[in-house]
Amino acid sequence: MSNMRNPIILFCMVCAIFASSSFAQVTTDIEPPYPRFAAIGSSVALTGDPGMILFNPAGLATIKQPSLDFAFTKPFDQNFMTVYGASAAMPLPGNWGVAGISILNSGVNYGGSSLDNETAVALAQSIMLQQDINTDLCFGYAVKVMSQSFGTSIAGEALGSTTAFGLDAGVHATLWQRTQIGMHVTNLNRPTIGTIEPHDLPAVVNIGIAYEPYRGIISSLELERTLGFEQMVKGGIEAELDPHFDVRLGIRSNPNRIALGFGLKHIMNMRVDYTYLSHPSLPATHFIGLGYDF
Repeated sequence: MSNMRNPIILFCMVCAIFASSSFAQVTTDIEPPYPRFAAIGSSVALTGDPGMILFNPAGLATIKQPSLDFAFTKPFDQNFMTVYGASAAMPLPGNWGVAGISILNSGVNYGGSSLDNETAVALAQSIMLQQDINTDLCFGYAVKVMSQSFGTSIAGEALGSTTAFGLDAGVHATLWQRTQIGMHVTNLNRPTIGTIEPHDLPAVVNIGIAYEPYRGIISSLELERTLGFEQMVKGGIEAELDPHFDVRLGIRSNPNRIALGFGLKHIMNMRVDYTYLSHPSLPATHFIGLGYDF
């Protein structure tokens, strides 16, 4: 009985940790592993990375060539849980904008057994609605398929799985080339997951602004509100110290956290990113990412 109790208690602790995080989710609340966005914290007004599918698909519109992103993290440096992400984006012909696909997976494994596995696959499109020499306006959306399975019991019986469909939408605007504004709604359709006891997936609204006073220096501020939870404030800055090297700093509230990160870029069309994200009571989380532009 004690062998069974330990993984159950551990799984309940993991669920409690992430239910209090109020971050973007697969099906539960899980921090997407992309280092750049984890470091800056405020991401809804940024553009140009395939990972924007998860943060604001409207930001894909500035992508000019096919791009790939891969990312990995172990939340709070715990070996029993891993989160993987992969995103790709490609400009479409004509006025169809940019299309993207994203896969996000998280799993809880203990004692060689899978206790929980969650996967979300998103298809996204971003369209430029208006553009001139000083301003532009983009709209983006993502259609998601989210699944969750609980592995097998100690007796070898399947504990069940479930699927849900979600819809995200966002807008992004650039004003006078230096100021960017973004808004994103996650789970706009208010989906539920589960059959016997349906669970409402959180609807999240993000509104943010980014300012680039000089080329290569971006500061941003974002407000995030998950319905039923307190508002979160995020802020950060990214500075290009060299054409091949960026440094990043971010802060956020509820809970108060600090992030430090860097990025290596334009090295044989590749990008390498790393971020350290603190926590007031839990171990820090480390994010590692790799990108490639064709």
